[in-house]
Amino acid sequence: MERTFSEGEQEIDLYSNSRERQQYDEQANLYAIITATEHLERAYARDDITREEVSVHVKSDCMSENQESHTHAVYNRMQQAHLTVSSS
Repeated sequence: MERTFSEGEQEIDLYSNSRERQQYDEQANLYAIITATEHLERAYARDDITREEVSVHVKSDCMSENQESHTHAVYNRMQQAHLTVSSS
């Protein structure tokens, strides 16, 4: 699908080779981990989750073999914690 640009807009490439692409992917994973950690800290600060729950989630997620699946697992657990708290 071809994208149409308004006047003055142009498409730019974020990377020019696979090494640069990998660096962007790693930065995206780091951002996801930081964001998930912030959600976890907020939930803990509001007493929505206990210290034991934090430990269990972090330990189980850190044992993941694949960094990308680890990132998604942390994010999904944070979303679940948020949904559980919101529906209570």
